[in-house]
Amino acid sequence: MEKRAILKVYVDLVFIVNFIMDAAVLWLTNRLMVLPRENIFRLKTAAAVMIGAVFATAAQLYPYSILNHPFSRLICSILMVGIAFQPKDGRRWLLYMAGFYLAAFAIGGVALGLWFL
Repeated sequence: MEKRAILKVYVDLVFIVNFIMDAAVLWLTNRLMVLPRENIFRLKTAAAVMIGAVFATAAQLYPYSILNHPFSRLICSILMVGIAFQPKDGRRWLLYMAGFYLAAFAIGGVALGLWFL
């Protein structure tokens, strides 16, 4: 009889890590923008961080769902930027989205580098 590996997923840790990372990405996005700085510690930003953390946790729990499709992740990031920063025109949307992905890739690269240090 063949033994199968059992994978334990600690949902609370997945949620907390994603919550912290999403908050860091949104904070860094706000700091990178050349637009007038927004107050990053507000209820709307907390709601955006919560949406991102819940989305990432659900995607981890259901690995073969539509949540893991790149288009779904793009929709989630657009939703997060829209809720947190409420861009008023197309230029600001593009700037905030570019800043969001730049911050996400930078923080992800640093985290990956520290992991293999």
